Amino acid sequence: MRLPPRTFVPILRNRRRLALRFWLLLGAVYAIVFLVADRLMFVLDRDELHFWPTSVGFSGHFDLSTLRQYSELNTPLCFIIFGQFARFSEHGLWLARCFNLALSACVLVLIAYARGRVTLRSLLASAGLITCAYFILFSTHVYSDTIAAFCVSLGLWLQLRGRFLGAASAWTLAIATRQYMVAFPLAVAGWEYFRQRPSARHVSCAWVLPLIAAASLAVWMILFGGLVPPNMAVGVWPADRGRFFLDHSLYFVTCVGVYYGIPNLLIFGWTPRLNHAFGVRTMVLAIILALMFAIAPPLKNSAPYVSTMGYLDKGAHWMVDGFPAATALRVTVFYACALWTVLRFAHASLATWLVASNAAVMIGAPQAWDKYIVPLVCTLWLLDARPRCNGICRTRPCGSVDLS
Repeated sequence: MRLPPRTFVPILRNRRRLALRFWLLLGAVYAIVFLVADRLMFVLDRDELHFWPTSVGFSGHFDLSTLRQYSELNTPLCFIIFGQFARFSEHGLWLARCFNLALSACVLVLIAYARGRVTLRSLLASAGLITCAYFILFSTHVYSDTIAAFCVSLGLWLQLRGRFLGAASAWTLAIATRQYMVAFPLAVAGWEYFRQRPSARHVSCAWVLPLIAAASLAVWMILFGGLVPPNMAVGVWPADRGRFFLDHSLYFVTCVGVYYGIPNLLIFGWTPRLNHAFGVRTMVLAIILALMFAIAPPLKNSAPYVSTMGYLDKGAHWMVDGFPAATALRVTVFYACALWTVLRFAHASLATWLVASNAAVMIGAPQAWDKYIVPLVCTLWLLDARPRCNGICRTRPCGSVDLS
């Protein structure tokens, strides 16, 4: 039976109210951030002290030799973008910060409109992302993290709608900003391929294009002659530890539990799916995780030029320092947070693939730092805003060859 038009009036009103509340809250939050951050007119701070001069180096004419000789670990897209603000305005630093702040707002908009309109769940997911301190903090600075987070979020947002070429393009830009972003298209490609029945697997843009996007990292490796520019390759990895750091990966998993797992539990509660996580498989994973923590406990940053691993590390020191066996207590706290991550992602889903892929990539990170989770946390909240996904949920079938 067809419902009369008046039946939809309350529904439309509720949708409009939610949308209005979202935009009002977004405006209020960012107005407060703008004012608290001294209208983004503060002096160069922390990594900006070398990020901004590098960006200015890209403000004029540059060629392939410039791309190989700049003194940063990241791929150069963010510096090229920031450099254009310096090129066209004497207030380039302020404009670059405003640009980053606007991009972080765009990430929240992508989450709020994950289902094409603002829903209560998507509104809560947006609020959940704001609880990640690094998301707002670094959006007020000339850092590469915000551009990378926006690109991977946009890529996933488009992938969920079957816009595979647009998604691949966004991930290619993300990799051109930070090498570690290769984890996202790899995770999506793996999920898209293995979610098909073995007898029905076929070539599809849904997993081929993400693989092509991930392969763009090879272009930068050929240009650099490695993962980083040649003049930064010496001294990046500690000589006594090689190039693989299991403790950095474990710390990353720990941060996921703190910056995403706990807020997600408080906002959305203990879901029925999670109740099935306490099985034999999960117990085995918990034991394996304990063995990993015993072999490579995340005690300190391997990079000598970084004193701590971030806010979580500082907070853990503040909590347990002064107690007997403080180091063991700190590792226990980290293990509990990492175990929560394992429980939260014990089932097969796209979110699980994203977490596992990022954790695997972090094994090769020369330093451990909380802020590396920001792009992943953005995508996890984006998936939470679409509760019926449990993976890919689109307007067209998985195998459709739409390259728009």
